[in-house]
Amino acid sequence: MLKLIPRSRLIQGSAVRFVRFQSDLIIKDKYLILRETYDPTKYPIVLCHGLSGFDTLLKSDAIKDLPKIDYFKGVKQALVALGCQVHITRVPPFGTISERAQALYESTKDLGPINLICHSMGGLDARYLIHKNPNNHDVKSLTTISTPHRGSEVADFVLNSTLPPLSYLLPQSIRELTTTHMAEFNEKVFDDPKVLYFSYGAQFNPNWFSVFMPGWYIIKMLHPTKQFANDGMVTVESSKWGTYLGTLDQVDHMDLINWTNRLRALFDKAWFNTDPKFNALALYLDIMDNLSKRGL
Repeated sequence: MLKLIPRSRLIQGSAVRFVRFQSDLIIKDKYLILRETYDPTKYPIVLCHGLSGFDTLLKSDAIKDLPKIDYFKGVKQALVALGCQVHITRVPPFGTISERAQALYESTKDLGPINLICHSMGGLDARYLIHKNPNNHDVKSLTTISTPHRGSEVADFVLNSTLPPLSYLLPQSIRELTTTHMAEFNEKVFDDPKVLYFSYGAQFNPNWFSVFMPGWYIIKMLHPTKQFANDGMVTVESSKWGTYLGTLDQVDHMDLINWTNRLRALFDKAWFNTDPKFNALALYLDIMDNLSKRGL
């Protein structure tokens, strides 16, 4: 049963902010296979990338014979195939939240009502956009996937372990993703009651060859509590915002955008005779279907 729990006592006027979540909802194999039917949304879906992200690489006609690389690998194609309107935005990869939010605004301001689905830092861009443009930007819903709403200990580690002369070379976005800065961000950036907010988190146990093994151990080392379950970049607790829809189990930060670690999949198959239990396309199609059922 979903419970209404105060997220904080932060007040803007008379509005107290809340989070709805089911803390024990671990999603193990719900997104293993595609269902037979999904309904498209009424309003377009806008996919928003995270730090260092992009929409599509190798877009130039001069290199059109080379394969294109999508940040959300295959996601747009899967949604469009079922009749959904989809737009993928490109914002400054290492820009600040405000800079990225401005770029997001410019690329979506003429689309009319929209549903935002964001990976990682993209969710912070979207929250800032909604907060700064509540009256002239028609965002119907925001779904964040492993967004560091309360910061990332990996950003803390990068900033604190970089020598002072070199730390000035770090992009400002790294500082903005720290737990300290995000506490300040959440004091100033408020949700819009007209927008529906949803979120997912992810957790995994890393193998030695996992790209996100270092991040997983950094978070475990630096997290002040035992609640360090994470996807190699963001803790489950930091991912929760709005209505929390669950924790994707044995899924890392890149699995969430369909960049599955093929080496890990081959290892699991060879040693344990098990197949991957997560299909990112099934997740995004289910998000679309849930929004559709809400009339969005």
